[in-house]
Amino acid sequence: MTTEFIQPARPMRIYTDSKQHVLCHHVFAIAISNSNDLEYLTIDGTFITKAMFAETLIDGVWHAIDSRQKPEL
Repeated sequence: MTTEFIQPARPMRIYTDSKQHVLCHHVFAIAISNSNDLEYLTIDGTFITKAMFAETLIDGVWHAIDSRQKPEL
């Protein structure tokens, strides 16, 4: 199965952590595989699979992208 990247409709950035810093990466494209595995392609060409959180720019303000699990029926 091949992974297909799509560009987000609005500017997007993600945050990752290292031992000493929290790093911000601007996203160029996103891929979703296996219905839940995310992969981000950053502006500088880095592929990132684990992000602490993501934000998107709406009307000049950065908003956190949040996800919640659906309750079991």
